[in-house]
Amino acid sequence: MAPPFPTLGLAAILSVAPCLAWAGATIDGLYQGDAFGAVNFHTEGDHLVGMPAPNGPCGFDTRQTLLTGEFQGNIVMASLTVCQSGPRCPSAQTYPVLFVVNPEDGALSGTVRLQKGCTSPALPPVSSALPQTSLLVLKAAPRGAAAPATAPPAEPSPAGTPAAAAPAAPSGGGSGPASSVAGQRSKTEVQVALALEQGHRALAAQDARSALAQFESALQVDDRNLSAMLGRGASQLALGKAAEALSTVERARALNPRHADPYFWLACAQLRLNKRAQALEALKGAVGRGWAAPEGHWLVDAELKRLSDAGAEFQPLLKQARSRKRPASREPQGFGSASP
Repeated sequence: MAPPFPTLGLAAILSVAPCLAWAGATIDGLYQGDAFGAVNFHTEGDHLVGMPAPNGPCGFDTRQTLLTGEFQGNIVMASLTVCQSGPRCPSAQTYPVLFVVNPEDGALSGTVRLQKGCTSPALPPVSSALPQTSLLVLKAAPRGAAAPATAPPAEPSPAGTPAAAAPAAPSGGGSGPASSVAGQRSKTEVQVALALEQGHRALAAQDARSALAQFESALQVDDRNLSAMLGRGASQLALGKAAEALSTVERARALNPRHADPYFWLACAQLRLNKRAQALEALKGAVGRGWAAPEGHWLVDAELKRLSDAGAEFQPLLKQARSRKRPASREPQGFGSASP
């Protein structure tokens, strides 16, 4: 049975990520990872199913379900089964994974955290410092491509642990400058996605200092990433750096003036700086753009309490935001916003 997504961490990831333009592209057909091998995907509505292609590194039966997931905007909340080895490690285990889908080419990028002490031939570790953590990138195979032909996997060892098979053939994609640029772009996207995930989890765990470091790391790679900018501002606010937070969320608002979240955090930062009139106007901007209060986020709850205590004129706006329900859509919610 797959271990559940950590409730607080998952809520933070979905609540911090801003609404992204998403056309709901269907993910179907053969996808390939490096060591992971090939997966046959099929999408039905918001549900994604992946079946292993023949001769993968884990030797799974092609009739076995390898991955199931639900779309939330450009996020897939998935359960992924991998083979593994190690003391007290079952030969196969299902893990929760949050995949980020690239809207341009449909590639999926996610972080897999194996059980402590376990390794998998399908998931090389990110580094020696993170031996149980792997970045998994699955890209669509060239149209008409067949599953890579590799040697059949070795028989399981007497202990029931699958032996590592020969590496899968590299996924198609050509060579030369275009392929190099695409590969670099994918690597950059994975770096940003990993930093964002770690930042959101740290913030949810009330470790604002670590969260800030992760969001700033993401911004060093992509200085126009709205989710990283909002996370940075929220982390600065949590650390009591109101002036810095104000500057950050003003930049976030400039990135997307129609997005509700920067206005909410702008109101919070301005109130911390005793700018009540400006805070009220910013809150009006947030609610007018559809901002809805999320449930169970400690920092949002704390800032809502501050706004509530600021004066009676704030009450109608806060009541309206609290009365809204976040829609169950394929668009991730940005700290509770209901619209971009």
